[in-house]
Amino acid sequence: MKNLFHLFRLIKILFLIRGAFSCGDLLTKTLKTLGPVFIKFGQSLSTRADIVGEEIADKLMELQDKLPSFSFDQVKQIIESEFGGKLSDHFSYFEEKPIAAASIAQVHRAITCDGTKVAVKVRRPKIVKEFAKDIDFLYFIAGLAEKFIPKAKKHSPKEIVAIFDKSSKFELDFCFEAAALSEMRENFSGDESVYIPKPYWDLTSHLVLTMDWVEGIPINDLDAIDKASIDRKKIASNLSILFFNQAYRNGFFHGDLHGGNILVNDKHQIILIDFGITGRLSKKDRIFVANVLKSFLEHDYLNVAKIHYEEGFITNPEDIVYFAQTCRSIGEQIVGLSANKMSVAKLLSRLFKACDDYDMNTRPQLLLLQKTILMVEGIGSRLDPSINMWKLAEPWIEQWAIENLGIEAKLLEFAQKISSKIKEMI
Repeated sequence: MKNLFHLFRLIKILFLIRGAFSCGDLLTKTLKTLGPVFIKFGQSLSTRADIVGEEIADKLMELQDKLPSFSFDQVKQIIESEFGGKLSDHFSYFEEKPIAAASIAQVHRAITCDGTKVAVKVRRPKIVKEFAKDIDFLYFIAGLAEKFIPKAKKHSPKEIVAIFDKSSKFELDFCFEAAALSEMRENFSGDESVYIPKPYWDLTSHLVLTMDWVEGIPINDLDAIDKASIDRKKIASNLSILFFNQAYRNGFFHGDLHGGNILVNDKHQIILIDFGITGRLSKKDRIFVANVLKSFLEHDYLNVAKIHYEEGFITNPEDIVYFAQTCRSIGEQIVGLSANKMSVAKLLSRLFKACDDYDMNTRPQLLLLQKTILMVEGIGSRLDPSINMWKLAEPWIEQWAIENLGIEAKLLEFAQKISSKIKEMI
């Protein structure tokens, strides 16, 4: 009965706002109306341009996860229940009004008893039950889609919901986020261009995360960046190198790099916050993506198809030549663009859509990588429309190539191809 109630509610919302917006706007506004779990699901779907299309995926990326705050009495009760004693036993100062409130948690400024300035993230009461209820409804809708919509079945809607369900469980447990902070800090230890907040494990639990308080300017606040005399090009360079090191050097990357989760300071440091969503790439994944991009830059579309065959994505050898032709239709449109317009994210997005047309299953981590690249490219373009972020990261790409592809240095060749291609475009 609960699922039917949700279904009628969904139909009512769609009926009320139909016709006034594009398909992407309609879906975005519907998800906003349905509440936080559906907003989160929409953000998750934004990685699936292969299913919803680029236009809808771009709209879904605009979904903002904001809610009214819950009471300070509840915050106090949660902290005291988690750590014992009184709030004052753990914090000498605790700001009652949160600085931010979203669907899963809200964040307060505080000072520990030893004088350390911290940010304290507290999980919403009853949010786990709310998520479980709404995710059950998503499973219900996915089941209907698989049963009654033939085209939907090949995308495995239930599996998509299952992936979202699993990622939500990680996001709801702040011990996992603290672990992500800790790992990322280790990965960038000694790198002065990056700052990752330190988690305080003695004041962290499944419901509470305490970390360094950080000061900075949101990377999308260009006026504030200019007023602070911060070099935009330097910031763009640091961001591109940071992303490359996360994804390719370490294989562990921040999976939600929108402008609100990236701060900058007058030292030109990139400060990352909110590690609820992260992605991992195995070395095999990294080599796969690098070799595919290398082949696209060389206009070697047959090799792109052969790589997919060798990886088991193409099962029928006769499809190799047809997939190569499809890749040519993608590559010739994008690779030949000017340096400041060439988008690796769009190239990957269209490639994944082509894979879907050939009934290939794209790994979820590669879809998250594509979404993250799209965010990073967008931020870089806003910082300085004339630059190409991949050119800025070229020395780091070359070094990674030397270390990862042995004597043949195939990836070094890939880096050199990027360099020569960009020089041809400029």
